[in-house]
Amino acid sequence: MLQSLSLLVNLALLVMIGVSIVSWVRLLWSRRTLTGPELLESLVPVRARRRPFWTIADALLMFGMMILIGQAILRTMARKGWIEQVGGSDGDGELSPIGMLAFISANSLGGLIAVGVTLLWLRAFDANARRRVGLRLSREDFLLGLKGTVMILPPVMLIAAAVNLVVPYEHPVLESLEKVATPAVLLATFVGTAIVTPIVEEFLARGLLQGSLQAMADRGGDESPWYARAYDPDASLAKHDWKPHAWWPVVVSSLLFAMMHGGQGAAPIPLFVLSLGLGYLYRQTGSLGPPILVHMFLNGLTLTVQFLNLFNLPRS
Repeated sequence: MLQSLSLLVNLALLVMIGVSIVSWVRLLWSRRTLTGPELLESLVPVRARRRPFWTIADALLMFGMMILIGQAILRTMARKGWIEQVGGSDGDGELSPIGMLAFISANSLGGLIAVGVTLLWLRAFDANARRRVGLRLSREDFLLGLKGTVMILPPVMLIAAAVNLVVPYEHPVLESLEKVATPAVLLATFVGTAIVTPIVEEFLARGLLQGSLQAMADRGGDESPWYARAYDPDASLAKHDWKPHAWWPVVVSSLLFAMMHGGQGAAPIPLFVLSLGLGYLYRQTGSLGPPILVHMFLNGLTLTVQFLNLFNLPRS
């Protein structure tokens, strides 16, 4: 049964890769007279909106909160006796099932709390902060996310497969799953990695970081310093006529996003390429919906393949 399911998943991946290649060839051929920024602007038309008012400091604030809150949750679990110690080691340097569950849950919950607190902080400057950052999902954004999945994921997966031949992929959580693969751990891993992580990471990397860099790059006629908030007491009357122009914020935020995943072998290389695609979608739309969807599909597919490989392993 599992072998059949694994075969179907691999077949679906091959079909998606084939569709992606054909789609890219047709798309680039139809726009063969365009080059550089003109080509990029033609793929997904940029949407007019209000200039981001948040700054890099807000991104750093959230990043710090994620770490502190996650550690605080783990320490609270240890004090209450739910786990023996922070990290839940079983004495042999490996995470126990309870320790793994605690680690995943603490990181997921810490990330969600950090997102919530950051949104409350931003609401002090604009009551419509959630939508301005891009936490929304329209039908158009949903369809764009599906298209982005087909166009972005296959190239990223092919790059990942190529670099993994040279430098094997490493991930401490996935490597520990074989020994602690209880139903609760697998469920927590899937929810935390395929659902929570894309929301938290896209809000931080694309929304806060790339958005603040884009506002700094495209100040226009605003002579205020880049770190000054663009708070407008008449926000409801402001025109949505700002459009991003610079491209370097996409590259810089993608480099930082890849660096955040250091220690995972050659993973930063395909993740940098992935981030360029996700950053492009956010730059053009101002919505986190499409990047989050693409990110969810990637993490969900990766975990599905890992789980199938795990259960297909011969048992000694």
